[in-house]
Amino acid sequence: MRMVLQPRACYFLLMYFSRWAAVLIFSVGSIATARAQIVLNYEINKQHVFNQTSDSGPTEGGYAYRTIAYVNVSDAQTIARPEFTVPSGSVSGTQVLLPNGSGNDWTRNYVYQAKTDLDAAMGNGDYNFSVDGNTIAMTIGPEAFFGASSITGGTWDANKLVVNNTGSTLISFSDASAGDFVNGTDFIRLVLRPQAVGTIYVYESSVLVPSFTVGAGDLIDGVTYDMELRFFNVTDRDTTSIAGALGLSGFSTQTFVELKVNNASAVPEPSTYALMAGAAVLGLAVWRRRRVG
Repeated sequence: MRMVLQPRACYFLLMYFSRWAAVLIFSVGSIATARAQIVLNYEINKQHVFNQTSDSGPTEGGYAYRTIAYVNVSDAQTIARPEFTVPSGSVSGTQVLLPNGSGNDWTRNYVYQAKTDLDAAMGNGDYNFSVDGNTIAMTIGPEAFFGASSITGGTWDANKLVVNNTGSTLISFSDASAGDFVNGTDFIRLVLRPQAVGTIYVYESSVLVPSFTVGAGDLIDGVTYDMELRFFNVTDRDTTSIAGALGLSGFSTQTFVELKVNNASAVPEPSTYALMAGAAVLGLAVWRRRRVG
């Protein structure tokens, strides 16, 4: 039996399939747009790491040199395992990044005791990233580590920097770049991560600044924070390989400090103690003069 479609029926069938074709095209376009934003940023950098536990300034740790490869993806999205290759050195073959606990970051960390060990293992040049189906060459070099930066902003006690955050807290630091910081290219980042549950605070500037201000009451009283100050000398920046994502490579110098919040009483700076001592001496002199009079 042969079925003959009338013109009116053909019209409705055509409209029906056209509508679903439009929905399908829209859906594919939406997926493509969403896919473009899965990777948020990626970087590979060589690091010189310091710890500071007193006002005498930062010192190198046991493993002072590192290479970190990092890929950050958006929430509830997954990508194929990122990989990269090293241009020269004893670390050969394809290096695979590992997922962290949250599932939104992929990292690989290599640590060395001395700079000579770092250079022998992982030379400067083009590190070829494979990220979400994209092959990206990120250049590390020419070499330029910034110096160490000393942090102030409170009083040192038991190897921790103690601050009062009932008012705004100024975290100051010395210029680690020795005048080589390039505004608009390099950047400074301060990160405060609570050792207990709490908000992570990140302060960043692409202009050379001497301090960051933590808002009054932002930090939790009695909580200790892992504070990281990072001066990043950017040698390569990529904004085109993956739409909406930022890639960076270069050399960073980091100072790590444990910061403890104590709002019970004000914690004076050393200069404040000096002023208090001077006032006490002056008061004693006035009291003696009155007794003699």
